[in-house]
Amino acid sequence: LVARLAGDEFVVILEGMKSAEECAVVALKVNAAARGAIPFEGQGLQVTTSIGLAYLDGSLRCAPEVLLRHADEALYRTKESGRDGFTTVEVGVAQPEYSTSSFGDFL
Repeated sequence: LVARLAGDEFVVILEGMKSAEECAVVALKVNAAARGAIPFEGQGLQVTTSIGLAYLDGSLRCAPEVLLRHADEALYRTKESGRDGFTTVEVGVAQPEYSTSSFGDFL
């Protein structure tokens, strides 16, 4: 499921994500899809993506708002660290750890 939240912010809901590594694969695919030049007034505009990912162990439960709040926090951490990357966080653990990566690290 993909939905626009506001402005240029979208939410993608995926089931079955079990690790930060699986989330990274999704982030890289979203980034690759957005990477192409967008034609505008005879020129190609390049866009960057900043992504926040929150995932939950399938055996745990939490309110959707909690996942969304953590994903939003992860998004803003990505933006604060220079944009054009992604931040992941596991929800439902005692001390959630946010981990940020730049897409440039994967090129």
